[in-house]
Amino acid sequence: MLNAVDLNEIAEGNEEHTTLLDIAMRRISLKEGAKQLNIRYGAIRGRIYRIKHRSDKSKPYSKKPGPKSRYKISEHKDLIREYRKKGLTSEEISNVLRETINVDISSITIGRFLSEEGFLRQYNRTSRQKEDTLMDIKDIIISYKTKYHHKLQNKK
Repeated sequence: MLNAVDLNEIAEGNEEHTTLLDIAMRRISLKEGAKQLNIRYGAIRGRIYRIKHRSDKSKPYSKKPGPKSRYKISEHKDLIREYRKKGLTSEEISNVLRETINVDISSITIGRFLSEEGFLRQYNRTSRQKEDTLMDIKDIIISYKTKYHHKLQNKK
């Protein structure tokens, strides 16, 4: 646990590392440490667990900066937008991406991305609209596979 404390950070007055040192030296309890850092008790326990079980124990503990990104979507944003403009639901988009370019992105992730992009939720469609959408999906998949199959034939 002491390896996790960066003495340079303590010298600069970093409250988190000072608190971690106090916890490691058993000067304060985890509850008191959580209060000092203004986080929940469960959060400090999780942080201590990650410190104890991290792979490289030679380096001091540091939090990863910034929010997590949706790495799978970044390369396919334009395709997802295009398919939504054609009226496909997030589940249908997920299936089309899986069938065509073999990318496994969940419908929930696609739905979150679309809502962030300002697309409204897709409401119930009439049976005629569903049939039209199914035809669009079939056309997308067939055209992609035909194009891809043609490229494979040219490589041989």
